[in-house]
Amino acid sequence: MRRVFGVLVLFALILISQSCVRPVCSETQLKTPLLIDTDMDFNDLMAILYLLQRPDVSIKAITVEGTGETHCEPGVQHALGLVALAGGEDIPVACGRETPLRGSHTFPESWRGAADNLYGLTLPKTATTSGQNAVELMTSVIQSSPQKVVLVTLGPLTNVAEALETTPSLANNLEMIYIMGGAVKVPGNIASSGVGLDNEVAEWNIYVDPHAANIVLKSGAPITLVPLDATNDAPLTTSFHKQIKDYHTTPEATFVFDLLTKLYGLIESGGYYFWDPLTAAISTDESLATFQTMRLAVVEEEGPESGRTVNSTDNGGTVRVAVSANGQSFEGIFLQTLNNQLTTTTTTTTTTSPPTTTTTPTPTPTTTSPTSTTTSPTTTTIPTATPTGLGMAEPAVIMAIIVAGATIAAFFITRRRPASPHSNKISTNSARH
Repeated sequence: MRRVFGVLVLFALILISQSCVRPVCSETQLKTPLLIDTDMDFNDLMAILYLLQRPDVSIKAITVEGTGETHCEPGVQHALGLVALAGGEDIPVACGRETPLRGSHTFPESWRGAADNLYGLTLPKTATTSGQNAVELMTSVIQSSPQKVVLVTLGPLTNVAEALETTPSLANNLEMIYIMGGAVKVPGNIASSGVGLDNEVAEWNIYVDPHAANIVLKSGAPITLVPLDATNDAPLTTSFHKQIKDYHTTPEATFVFDLLTKLYGLIESGGYYFWDPLTAAISTDESLATFQTMRLAVVEEEGPESGRTVNSTDNGGTVRVAVSANGQSFEGIFLQTLNNQLTTTTTTTTTTSPPTTTTTPTPTPTTTSPTSTTTSPTTTTIPTATPTGLGMAEPAVIMAIIVAGATIAAFFITRRRPASPHSNKISTNSARH
């Protein structure tokens, strides 16, 4: 009986060692490895702080697009400053090339200057930088990850395209690439930016490096595109500014409030959207959007349609496209996360519905007078939390507990059972020998 008892206990211990009850498990076991590729404009600053505050993701690296709104040196420093502001662990940051893979499209210099100067704000200083360039860092992080990596791109796709072109097998270890870019069935935001470009159909991130966008879309990697079709459903309003003015209880939320205060004139104009924060939020909660699968390509030729995202059954890559978004739900999750009040949420499955057509153009960023800062937390809606405890225990743990309990009970019952006289005699005789 002792041998049987020992075997059963060993079996139970093995089951427990291979299992995990969610509240007891190491937090890192539950986190999604995530890599951010960014051009560090003001939208990106908010998106990155949102992701840094998410309790269910682990940011493995930040790569800066040299073709984006910041130049490399200030972009890297700003990214490191955001990490320091959020009080996170060391996250490697690196920048890529400063010219598109093809062509010479670029963001307006006035925009780049404002981004380089962090819109008049400051972040903690840090000297820690990666010894790699963006493509090397991106490649090493994806290749070395034991789990498939989620890649969130918030600017032009130069770094991502170069990495996938150099090492195509990276696509095999990507869970999903979430791309903020494109305008599929709505107008673009180039001409409406007021910078003198005659292009009504392209969106800036895709326009800057359309060849890179084509490489990524046709790479075979799983892709979710969050174009203007969806982000038009998430405008930044004076009402949201009032909410964050009344409720910024963390350094991250305070920084976002200060940033939006600097850009308050743009908010009042009605032409500002949560382009990048919405994309970041969808990467963590897909219930915020509805999707359709399409085959997409990008126009690379120069002209008034350069950078346009088009349906192409012959030459396009298969892409899941966010065709609409729930702006109100996004605002609640965004504000809650920035204030570090988000509990672990359940990611819901993707649904598909007909696309929403929105025709609101996007004006150029401007800066006007700030408003005063006050902090008075108000009640906000907390997303539904995932149940925890033994009700969420894995089946192997439950089985282990049953086996261990039954074994212990059997052991004690056996020990308490009276021995027969005959067995006593056998024991006595055996002892004498």
